[in-house]
Amino acid sequence: MNSAERPPSFSLVDQPWIRVQYLDGDVKEVSLIGFFENAYRIKRLAHEDAIIDIAVFAMLEACFIRGFLRYLDSSEDAEAFFDDEGQVDIQAWLKHALQPNDSNLQPVLDYLNDPEIKPRFDLFHPEHPFMQVADLHTKQGKHSEASRIIFDSESNHFSIRAAEGKNSLTFADAARRLITAHAYDYSGIKSGAIGDPRVKGGKGYPIGTGWHGATGKVILHGQNMAETLLLNFPFTEVFATGLDEEGYSEFININTDLPVWERTPVDGAAQRQPAEETVQPTGVCDILTWQSRRIRLFPNADSVTGVLVSNGDKVSDKFIDGTNLFDPWTSYRYSKNQSKGKTDIWMPLQHAQERTLWKGIDALLAQSSAPGGQDKKPIKPRTFDGLRYFPRSKQVKVQLVGVVYGTQNAVIETTIDESLPIELALLTEEFAEHKAVITENAEKAVEASVRLGSLAGQLLVAAGKEYVFQADPTESALHRLEGEFREWLATISHESHPEELKRSWHVQAQKFLKREAERLIEAAPPKVHIGTLKEDNGKTVLTNAATAYRFYAKILKDTFPLAYPTTRKENPDEHE
Repeated sequence: MNSAERPPSFSLVDQPWIRVQYLDGDVKEVSLIGFFENAYRIKRLAHEDAIIDIAVFAMLEACFIRGFLRYLDSSEDAEAFFDDEGQVDIQAWLKHALQPNDSNLQPVLDYLNDPEIKPRFDLFHPEHPFMQVADLHTKQGKHSEASRIIFDSESNHFSIRAAEGKNSLTFADAARRLITAHAYDYSGIKSGAIGDPRVKGGKGYPIGTGWHGATGKVILHGQNMAETLLLNFPFTEVFATGLDEEGYSEFININTDLPVWERTPVDGAAQRQPAEETVQPTGVCDILTWQSRRIRLFPNADSVTGVLVSNGDKVSDKFIDGTNLFDPWTSYRYSKNQSKGKTDIWMPLQHAQERTLWKGIDALLAQSSAPGGQDKKPIKPRTFDGLRYFPRSKQVKVQLVGVVYGTQNAVIETTIDESLPIELALLTEEFAEHKAVITENAEKAVEASVRLGSLAGQLLVAAGKEYVFQADPTESALHRLEGEFREWLATISHESHPEELKRSWHVQAQKFLKREAERLIEAAPPKVHIGTLKEDNGKTVLTNAATAYRFYAKILKDTFPLAYPTTRKENPDEHE
């Protein structure tokens, strides 16, 4: 075989493919080794879509977990991180890992270079290509163009890529898109793979979206990627221990909760448990790298030109009594409709498409329900449980990422991506009064912004038209007020006085919305200043710009009373 006939090789361990932004602003592509060697100098992942960031980050977190778990389980050097009872001293380990020292991540580098692990990261390995099935094929032997796994490029009308850019992918881009397809692929009929007993008439019938697509991801960002990996590390589950058959302490999930690249046997065309309707995840690493599809890339010498996408492992999104919540990065909600009798069903909490920040802040700060609890409040992401190990005053960025699918979940319509800065202490179960102020202020901002739409409707009346609520002024105000809310939120400390926090936002929001009301009036036609007379319950009522503005000004005063100075009544006794 000459060199031209040799199949390509692309090692995700050694070849650059992860797009990152360094602390100095420089953007580069790095390999897995390059990422973990520079994790303290890398600020964030910098792919063109948030869902690519999340899918790749989930894979990186699984590498991070497995690297440290194997190190703590087998290295004599790790003894300093255990207490007298044989449990991991999380505080000691975390203090060590948070220090910006490249050698701290050596356990992950050793894991990736392990002779048994490294070959599993070859994108085109002849027996176990990364996250693929080597011999995946259909009866007709056909496959799709590479654009099948570029979610914004399947339509020629809406793609940001030129046609030639859609028909082939670099190996680096193919790796990113492959991981994202498993995480976020839409539902619908798939190619019927030979070897999958679920195939009927050559078709793979819908089993739902990729797992990440069925959830609302909540990701905590630190000052660098090493901190971000630690903030999103589910300590309790990963470090859970028990006794082995000989009575020695061991990590419960070290041999069972495996990412896809450690599984033996490797995935074939069929579901892992073909006799079952759904497959039960074995733990955190399994769900973070969940194979919702069976995929095969078709490369030439230097690019990927085709892809075959078939059904993979179907996972249930319904959890009985709020237990076995494997995904640590999503909240869970009680489902009244799915619950029957004494069986409570909990489902992943997805983010709201409209007003994501304003609606999401309450879910982030509300008291969390305990798994199996009867109060039916949402269960927060389990990574929040580990925040007690971090310094209270640490500033983090909370990112909310989700996908909105179209009809029957068969198309991706849009990506939700919102973020807000907050002190870590406010994400814990403490400081209820501070959190109540934040959620109340968010509610007040929405309430007063909605009344802007009513003001715009009153201006229509003043111009001689019928009243119609105007949604645009409300949504525009809320969109622009988000920036001010984020800035205000970033100033809050658990040491702040709650009443002063409330007052500061009242002043800021009142000033902003008063200005918005004035702009609406300035943009209205001249007739609104003269106004219109109308009969209302037997009375003649004048509606003009002045009366509409006075009404809205009263709403602002009632909504944000602390923005208005109060006059202290004089006490006559003081003069005696």
